[in-house]
Amino acid sequence: MNWESMEQKEREWKRTERKTKNLLQKEWKNIIFKRDNYQCRICNWKDHLHLAHITQTKHFINNNIPIKFSYSEDNLITLCRSCHWAFHCYQKGRGKYTEEQRQKALLIVKLFKKIKKERKWSMPYKMEWKIQHNIQMTKQKNIEDKLKKIESLPKEQTKLTV
Repeated sequence: MNWESMEQKEREWKRTERKTKNLLQKEWKNIIFKRDNYQCRICNWKDHLHLAHITQTKHFINNNIPIKFSYSEDNLITLCRSCHWAFHCYQKGRGKYTEEQRQKALLIVKLFKKIKKERKWSMPYKMEWKIQHNIQMTKQKNIEDKLKKIESLPKEQTKLTV
């Protein structure tokens, strides 16, 4: 496999992931905004609202959990653009921000820790994903077993009567 085809596959994967994220964002945005009274949970601002993850999607991806599990009511929160930006800059140690923005970011970190503690959050999505995966695999195995059974029957018994 050459580098060009690998790069092409990676671009395709990123494009698919972006489409999935966009669909999930649309699906959850109004639900979470409504729950949070259409205001930022930190500063109560009502304009330029963003849907933010309490536990980032990269955490799910790094644990081989489908991205859809990062979009759930207990992992999403409403933040205004300013708070969301301050949080990510603080988290990544990037950007120049004021003391006020640093304080906002610290409040968000504290809120996220509190929410995780209240919900006893320890990757419940991983467990849910494993359960769904096991159910799917069991269904697939059952179908394969039935097909094998049908294939092993004499031809006279497999004919459909109309």
